[in-house]
Amino acid sequence: MPSPSFIYRDIYLDGLRELFELILLPKDTRRFLSASLLMKNSVIELTGTYGVAKSTFALSVMKMFFSDLWHQPVKPIAKLRETLTEFDVFWYVDIAAMQRGDEEKEVRPRPIVTAPFKFINEIRRGSPKVYQTLLSLLAEGELEYKGRVYKSRDYICICDSNPKDTASVDMPKALIDRIDARIFFNAPGIEGAFKMLRSKFDGGSIRYSSIIERVQEMLTSEDMMRIWRDVERVKVPGHVLAFLALFYGALQCAKQYEIPTIGQSTSIDIDRTTIEPHFRLHCDKCPYNGSLCSRLEDVWGVRWLQSTVKATRALAWIDGRPAVSLADVLFAMPYTLNHRLILKDPGSYPNTFTFIRLYLPNMLRTVKENWTKAIELWARYAKGDQEALSSLKNLSQRDNAIKRLVVELEKHAKSPYPVLRQSA
Repeated sequence: MPSPSFIYRDIYLDGLRELFELILLPKDTRRFLSASLLMKNSVIELTGTYGVAKSTFALSVMKMFFSDLWHQPVKPIAKLRETLTEFDVFWYVDIAAMQRGDEEKEVRPRPIVTAPFKFINEIRRGSPKVYQTLLSLLAEGELEYKGRVYKSRDYICICDSNPKDTASVDMPKALIDRIDARIFFNAPGIEGAFKMLRSKFDGGSIRYSSIIERVQEMLTSEDMMRIWRDVERVKVPGHVLAFLALFYGALQCAKQYEIPTIGQSTSIDIDRTTIEPHFRLHCDKCPYNGSLCSRLEDVWGVRWLQSTVKATRALAWIDGRPAVSLADVLFAMPYTLNHRLILKDPGSYPNTFTFIRLYLPNMLRTVKENWTKAIELWARYAKGDQEALSSLKNLSQRDNAIKRLVVELEKHAKSPYPVLRQSA
């Protein structure tokens, strides 16, 4: 695969600098937002209290980088309310066609279905039928109506929500897991509040309510799709993928459980993604108690790994780098994981994002040396070095992720992982 050309990168970054002069956000939030718009076929949730410019940001992005859509008479925007049906949100309905039984003309998709930019306002206020239809659109990239399929182009979908608001219907976990990254829009500090007040009431040059009017049109949908294709040329080194795989292992149970049966007990491996709510893990009796796995009540699937890789490629691209680094992974993971982990003791942290942001650096200092050795040994074993497995076993006594890796390698001893053989 050829290296990225960084097409339109200067124009894209200039536009973001202009926007972030008008919408005041912390440096790290600005950086991840800049990358998130380059994650093709992804869903980004902006969450924060009232009046922190979530919707203003989304609409400004549409005007700046999807300017052709901005000029359409009907924009690809869905404003969810609990009273709306799937027909209100996703379809134009021809009542006359329905009455005469003309199925081919009964419905047409609204722009939110087919456009390469989608904005879903108040994502957590939807109805069950709207959520079901939205899940189909985001999961399959298309909607079906009576056998007819309406496809979306490659897209970026921005949603916004307020964590203080509650709806009568919970958002399905399957739909939450389709959100690739969740980004907090914090309320402004004292300086930010002063700038906002001065701009509105003290003759300042920037009126907060006119941000969308002030931003310039810079790119079109076709331009953004060219950028997305270029971002996918950013290389993800094998050691980065191996680190992510080990981190995934660190979320799982490494110790076998003794399950009572008639007259005896059986040792089984536990997959945390399939255990039922009434089953309790005995972390206090596990030799790896205190590790990351013991701090989690529930762990979801593997989709966050794909979200993280997409985010890291975008982060490298905005920096002008042709390859992802481990630093990109550590920066992205709090955003791609915070809505997908359930903490065992959530009251100790203001939110899961803060937990991950604080825990990761400390965890890395603890596991870095062992994981570096483990990745090297894993690659050697994939090439047929049987002694590498013995060395991995020694390392696994101090690390649950490596222990999980050893268990899996022993199970598949006749077929070592081909991925590492290729990337080693």
